Amino acid sequence: MKKIYAYTLFFIAFGTFIFYMSQMQSLKPDHVLIVGTSPDYPPYAYIDVKTGEIIGFDIDVAKEVANRLGKECRIKDMPFSSLIFDLLSEDIDMIAAGLTPTPRKAKNVHFTQLYLQGDPLIALTQASGTPITSVDDLSGKKVVVNTGYTADLYLSDKKGIDLIRLKSPAESFMALKTGSVDVFVAAKSSLVNFLQQKNADKFAMFVLPDTGDDYAIAINKHNDT
Repeated sequence: MKKIYAYTLFFIAFGTFIFYMSQMQSLKPDHVLIVGTSPDYPPYAYIDVKTGEIIGFDIDVAKEVANRLGKECRIKDMPFSSLIFDLLSEDIDMIAAGLTPTPRKAKNVHFTQLYLQGDPLIALTQASGTPITSVDDLSGKKVVVNTGYTADLYLSDKKGIDLIRLKSPAESFMALKTGSVDVFVAAKSSLVNFLQQKNADKFAMFVLPDTGDDYAIAINKHNDT
């Protein structure tokens, strides 16, 4: 029911974006919508271990967009850090990868209406670790974040934190599990799936006050898809 509700709210807001894209001329002669994603960020984009297929909420949205535009959806796997560059280079038509809008990004790309708002940042520690009640509690600790995501941007200018950047949540979980880092900070929605698959009782979750992640789809402002 929650998934259906989320889809309904998103596509109500998404109608304007679909109309905008549908008024443009076709960019690709073969009517293909090329969608860039980084499939290491469940539940938005990740690889189904049984089929090897890239799936997730963002992928479902991208396929629906392509369907409404009468195009074939082609998913392109790439590093998260290169998504904006590839979009501006017109190697892809759209980004669907748990992307958080920022004023800086918005200067170059067009964002849809947000499909998720206020996804809080979570500080994850081993169950025996010191409780984290604020960002100040991260001072003096080795903190792992995923490169380019909101936690990375949010903590980059915080003093006293030994910030370590890794590509994916899976790598960050392993670093925390082995004791290479003290804390893993990420959006709550990206941690839930991993905790369900692992021994959740071995970890402790703490919400960082006054934080929140928002997500949207992005296209090039000059893209005439």
